Amino acid sequence: VDNGSAYEVEVTLLSSSNANYTVGLSDNTKKVAHTFKVCGFLLDEWIGTYSVEEAFIEGGNTGLSLGSFFRESYQIDVTSDPSDAVGTSVILANSPGFDNYLQPNLIVTFDACNPNVSVNVDPAIALFRELTIESSTYDSSARTITVIGQLANFGTYRFILTKM
Repeated sequence: VDNGSAYEVEVTLLSSSNANYTVGLSDNTKKVAHTFKVCGFLLDEWIGTYSVEEAFIEGGNTGLSLGSFFRESYQIDVTSDPSDAVGTSVILANSPGFDNYLQPNLIVTFDACNPNVSVNVDPAIALFRELTIESSTYDSSARTITVIGQLANFGTYRFILTKM
């Protein structure tokens, strides 16, 4: 968990060959401080089934949903990525019985210290056109993954995956 805490670490340098030798300033007032974040990530909380909310958010197609246009229904299953030794990557797959929204084996990697995700490729949305990703984020409290980008030349498009 990123608790935003800052920690001060005091480092004392000593000479092993001359105990009377002072390293640094003679008044010994300098401290070395390092601020770091303690980050953690629980991948198991992201495993499951997700609803898909999607639509164009800018341009001439604003408000248009591909699901409505194509008369399709989308749902995504999220599983852990067995090749990920760190434990921050998942695989997205279309749920059985639903239309194809994403190409198979799309891998999403969470940044444990920031609310960002990376996607291994620019996905083909609804197997229609490629989405050039401009931003991809997650919200731990809402269990959502939001991706925004340009869908071919049709405008700015957003999809939000929400854990069910």
